[in-house]
Amino acid sequence: MTSPPSPWRYACALEGGRLLLTMPPPGGAPADDAPPDAVALALRLAEAEPWLAALQAWCGQPLDPQPLAEAPAAPAGAVFAGLLRAGAPQAADGLAGETASEPLAAIAAEPATAGLAPAGTRLWCPVAWLAAQPAPPAGLLQVPELALQVELACYPADQLPADAGEAPGALLLPGAFEARWPVRLRAPRWGLAWPATWGGPGTPVAPASPRPLVDDKQDHQDAQDAEPAWRVVLAEPWMLSLPALLGWPAPDGEAAPSPLRPDGLARLQGPGVDRLGQVVPVLQGAAWVPVAMAAPEEPAWT
Repeated sequence: MTSPPSPWRYACALEGGRLLLTMPPPGGAPADDAPPDAVALALRLAEAEPWLAALQAWCGQPLDPQPLAEAPAAPAGAVFAGLLRAGAPQAADGLAGETASEPLAAIAAEPATAGLAPAGTRLWCPVAWLAAQPAPPAGLLQVPELALQVELACYPADQLPADAGEAPGALLLPGAFEARWPVRLRAPRWGLAWPATWGGPGTPVAPASPRPLVDDKQDHQDAQDAEPAWRVVLAEPWMLSLPALLGWPAPDGEAAPSPLRPDGLARLQGPGVDRLGQVVPVLQGAAWVPVAMAAPEEPAWT
């Protein structure tokens, strides 16, 4: 079984970073071991001109993609000029394996209208750059949903014992005692997070700002401590569209965000630890308890 040909790549410099355009080779293109010549690259790029012109009008910056006929010497993640760190690489077609330690805080956008560019054309946009742009016109961009981790609390690495969650007891969740519970929507793949608020199990999460934050794995601990911080996160990710996260108007026909589980199942994660539990009401706030201690019925939230 033969693998699909590697996409042809074009880099486009912008204020605050770069974009990466990938296009599938046209039919009859040279084999992977014979790089396309400048004429072939220019002709292929011209087929995406309607989309590029619309993108340029939207973002207000000139776009002048330059072909990368061969794989660059630097890993593909370096194309994004070191904007933000990414988590585990899940890169663009043809880029897998090149981004293990490079910044690839980007998401693949496709034309939302047929005919703007050849099928399979993708524009890899830094998420932080997208968040700074106005809402795009209808029919311009199609982006995938994001799997966001809902972080309910975070503690310094040395604040909890290594056997946290094993013995009976409740771990208080400080944010739950505030008038509106502050949580974070984390996108580990891009090393980003968004502030949000929550009312507890059975209630929706409300993003508080479209601008992402750098999700530094050491932002809650001493910089000299190599161990990760302890976190309490909901057991399942929340699937949310990028327009909803960035505060853009929802495209026509877009489904409402999927609801969160009402049972409050959450995981306590720390150095070598991943334990299932449940968020339960405590006094005027909430706590995480190991799943063995959770009541069989759903807790009542007000």
